Amino acid sequence: MTVTSHQSEGEQSPQDLQRKLSNRHLQLIAIGGAIGTGLFMGSGKTISLAGPSILFIYMIIGGMFFFLMRALGELLLANLHYKSFVDMAHDLIGPWAGYYMGWTYWLGCAGWYCRSSRRDQLSHLLAARRHHVYPNWSGCH
Repeated sequence: MTVTSHQSEGEQSPQDLQRKLSNRHLQLIAIGGAIGTGLFMGSGKTISLAGPSILFIYMIIGGMFFFLMRALGELLLANLHYKSFVDMAHDLIGPWAGYYMGWTYWLGCAGWYCRSSRRDQLSHLLAARRHHVYPNWSGCH
C-alpha cells in the first residue's frame, strides 16, 4: 500500500515527524548516556572479576525479565479494568495482597519524598549559612 501526499515541500501535516529537539530532550539523552556508561563500566568490572560466565547469567536474568514483562502485559490485556498493580494483586491474589502492595508502594514513595526533601532542605540550609540568611522551616517544599 502506498500513501501519497499532495502537499508542497514547505508544508507539513501534524501527523508528519518534525526535526525538533528541546533542551529537555537533550538532557534526557545525556542522562541515558551517563547511566548506560555506568552500567557498561560496572558490567565490565563484573566480567573481569567473574569471567565470561557472568554473560550467561546476564542472559538468564534478561530472559526472566523479558518473560515477566510479557506476563504483566498479558495480565493487563486480560482485564482492561486494571489501573495499577494494586488492582491486579487484589483481584488475582486477594484483598490482603492489594492492601499490602498499595501501602508498600505508598510508603516507599513517601520515604523517597522525605529523603529528597531533607536533602534539599540541607542544601538550602548550607546555602543560607553561607549568605547569613536563615531559611523558613515551615515544612517541605
